[in-house]
Amino acid sequence: MANICINRFYCSTNSEANYEKIMYALDEEFELFGLDGRDNWMRGEFDSKWECPIETLRRLLASLAPDETLYFEVVSFEPGLGYLAAYLYCGGRWAEF
Repeated sequence: MANICINRFYCSTNSEANYEKIMYALDEEFELFGLDGRDNWMRGEFDSKWECPIETLRRLLASLAPDETLYFEVVSFEPGLGYLAAYLYCGGRWAEF
Protein backbone atom coordinates (compact mmCIF):
# COMPACT_ATOMS: atom_id res chain seq x y z
CA MET A 1 0.00 0.00 0.00
CA ALA A 2 1.37 3.39 -1.00
CA ASN A 3 1.86 6.12 1.54
CA ILE A 4 -0.64 8.92 1.08
CA CYS A 5 0.64 12.44 0.49
CA ILE A 6 -1.65 15.29 1.51
CA ASN A 7 -1.60 18.25 -0.87
CA ARG A 8 -3.07 21.55 0.28
CA PHE A 9 -3.51 24.17 -2.40
CA TYR A 10 -4.59 27.74 -2.97
CA CYS A 11 -5.42 29.19 -6.38
CA SER A 12 -6.58 32.57 -7.62
CA THR A 13 -7.28 33.91 -11.10
CA ASN A 14 -9.48 36.48 -12.77
CA SER A 15 -10.24 34.03 -15.60
CA GLU A 16 -13.49 32.19 -14.94
CA ALA A 17 -12.65 29.60 -17.62
CA ASN A 18 -9.26 28.81 -16.05
CA TYR A 19 -10.79 28.75 -12.56
CA GLU A 20 -13.37 26.17 -13.59
CA LYS A 21 -10.89 24.07 -15.57
CA ILE A 22 -8.52 23.87 -12.58
CA MET A 23 -11.30 23.00 -10.15
CA TYR A 24 -12.86 20.29 -12.32
CA ALA A 25 -9.52 18.82 -13.41
CA LEU A 26 -8.23 18.52 -9.84
CA ASP A 27 -11.50 16.98 -8.66
CA GLU A 28 -11.57 14.51 -11.54
CA GLU A 29 -7.93 13.49 -11.16
CA PHE A 30 -7.63 13.43 -7.37
CA GLU A 31 -11.02 14.13 -5.69
CA LEU A 32 -10.92 17.41 -3.80
CA PHE A 33 -11.60 17.71 -0.07
CA GLY A 34 -12.54 20.77 1.95
CA LEU A 35 -12.97 22.95 -1.12
CA ASP A 36 -13.65 26.57 -0.22
CA GLY A 37 -13.63 29.66 -2.37
CA ARG A 38 -15.38 32.60 -3.86
CA ASP A 39 -15.44 34.53 -7.12
CA ASN A 40 -11.78 34.23 -8.11
CA TRP A 41 -10.05 32.04 -5.51
CA MET A 42 -10.26 28.53 -4.12
CA ARG A 43 -8.45 26.41 -1.59
CA GLY A 44 -8.69 22.80 -0.61
CA GLU A 45 -6.76 19.58 -0.52
CA PHE A 46 -6.33 16.33 -2.36
CA ASP A 47 -4.41 13.13 -1.77
CA SER A 48 -1.78 11.50 -3.98
CA LYS A 49 0.64 8.60 -3.65
CA TRP A 50 4.04 9.22 -2.05
CA GLU A 51 4.64 12.84 -3.14
CA CYS A 52 3.21 15.93 -4.81
CA PRO A 53 2.05 15.19 -8.38
CA ILE A 54 3.92 18.24 -9.65
CA GLU A 55 4.18 17.06 -13.26
CA THR A 56 0.41 16.63 -13.42
CA LEU A 57 -0.04 20.14 -12.00
CA ARG A 58 2.49 21.59 -14.46
CA ARG A 59 0.64 19.99 -17.39
CA LEU A 60 -2.69 21.27 -16.10
CA LEU A 61 -1.53 24.87 -15.73
CA ALA A 62 0.30 24.74 -19.09
CA SER A 63 -2.98 23.71 -20.76
CA LEU A 64 -4.80 26.84 -19.59
CA ALA A 65 -5.46 29.98 -21.59
CA PRO A 66 -2.78 32.67 -21.03
CA ASP A 67 -3.51 34.33 -17.70
CA GLU A 68 -1.30 36.93 -16.02
CA THR A 69 -3.51 36.81 -12.91
CA LEU A 70 -3.05 33.07 -12.23
CA TYR A 71 -1.51 32.25 -8.86
CA PHE A 72 -1.25 28.66 -7.63
CA GLU A 73 0.50 27.24 -4.59
CA VAL A 74 0.59 23.75 -3.17
CA VAL A 75 2.17 22.43 0.02
CA SER A 76 2.53 18.66 0.17
CA PHE A 77 3.49 16.39 3.02
CA GLU A 78 3.66 12.71 3.79
CA PRO A 79 4.50 12.23 7.47
CA GLY A 80 5.53 8.57 7.25
CA LEU A 81 8.41 9.36 4.91
CA GLY A 82 9.11 12.83 6.27
CA TYR A 83 8.34 14.27 2.82
CA LEU A 84 7.59 17.99 2.62
CA ALA A 85 7.52 20.13 -0.53
CA ALA A 86 6.02 23.45 -1.61
CA TYR A 87 5.49 24.75 -5.13
CA LEU A 88 4.39 28.16 -6.33
CA TYR A 89 3.20 29.24 -9.76
CA CYS A 90 3.06 32.99 -10.36
CA GLY A 91 3.79 35.19 -13.36
CA GLY A 92 4.06 32.16 -15.64
CA ARG A 93 6.90 30.58 -13.62
CA TRP A 94 7.22 27.77 -11.12
CA ALA A 95 9.28 27.92 -7.93
CA GLU A 96 10.00 25.08 -5.49
CA PHE A 97 10.62 25.51 -1.78
